Amino acid sequence: ELASHLEDVAVEIAREALILSEHAGRKTVKVEDIKLAQK
Repeated sequence: ELASHLEDVAVEIAREALILSEHAGRKTVKVEDIKLAQK
């Protein structure tokens, strides 16, 4: 249950980070993208 919930949260953060990196014109997701996606 907890592991499943944590995985769901991580996937959502990863999706948001990918969107942020694409918006910045990059194909690589950087630490800054992940930090911004967490907020």
